[in-house]
Amino acid sequence: MNFVNLSTSLRLLFRSSVQFSFLRMASSLVIKGYMHDIIMDNGDCRVTVKLDNGLPYDAYDFNWRGLIGLWDHCKWSDSLRYHCMAIDERFTGIDKLKSDSTFVIGGMNMTISSEYYQAIKHRKPVILQIWLSHIGRVSLNYHHTEVDKENNHILSSMDVFHVFMNKVTRKSAPLPEWYKEKYGPYAIGPMAKVMKKLEKVKEVYKYAERVQYHDIDFNNHASYKLYLKLCSNCAHGAVADGFFTKVTDDFALYQVKHISTLYLSETNVNDELIVDTWEDENNNDTVHFIISKTDTGKEVFHCTIRLYSQKNYNPYMPGLRDGKLL
Repeated sequence: MNFVNLSTSLRLLFRSSVQFSFLRMASSLVIKGYMHDIIMDNGDCRVTVKLDNGLPYDAYDFNWRGLIGLWDHCKWSDSLRYHCMAIDERFTGIDKLKSDSTFVIGGMNMTISSEYYQAIKHRKPVILQIWLSHIGRVSLNYHHTEVDKENNHILSSMDVFHVFMNKVTRKSAPLPEWYKEKYGPYAIGPMAKVMKKLEKVKEVYKYAERVQYHDIDFNNHASYKLYLKLCSNCAHGAVADGFFTKVTDDFALYQVKHISTLYLSETNVNDELIVDTWEDENNNDTVHFIISKTDTGKEVFHCTIRLYSQKNYNPYMPGLRDGKLL
């Protein structure tokens, strides 16, 4: 076995062991230095994960600038949410629903503080929390936070809007009344605000890419992470070709302040997608994106990204400077 295969195998083994441990734990345990606690108070259900060695990003999560990729900021919130679904039935009780239905992401809002980037860089101890925040007619929401363990400052917060979907018709379906009655009491707010549809301007920069097999997730459609990657790729092109006039440096160097997304339709393998991007007319820190199917023109994804003015010229990974090995 060569070094690459060995590294990949060890990484998969570690992730599998973490997942296995999450599924088995009752109250708390330590995994490779990370303390995981389940805290449930006053009838609600929250999970708190204490990471005393910081957010465990590894070399696979860094881009050519030695920085965290746009889509990887959502990584640990994603992992925590799916583990929680398996830990305690009070999160979704998916196994109690009919097998012909599932939950898919309908939208997301994520706010990231400037301290978050320093916490990653210096591996500061952090606390992750997640809880069910709202149940609607066809949807439910989760709220995530990442907190600096030393000063209790919120490093990031994220609301995820899930839609209940019929696997056969691929359309939204109403949640059963018994489900809302049973799980409604565990929803403790705040209710997520869903992003409004964007209105495309006349002058946009375009970028095209085709959905690949590795872009498909367990719901048998393209993962939301693909769309964030496409937005990032499109922004890089807009900068390189001189289309952007406000965001003029390498897009990978900017610190992300806020991400809002809206999912309108599914895409699948071999669908060719076109990404349109433009800078906000009134805000120098804001860029908009709309992704559509090339053949039909149907819009499938809207996204707005706000950036901090400061940029990450000092990479987090040792041995890299401006994307080059030292």
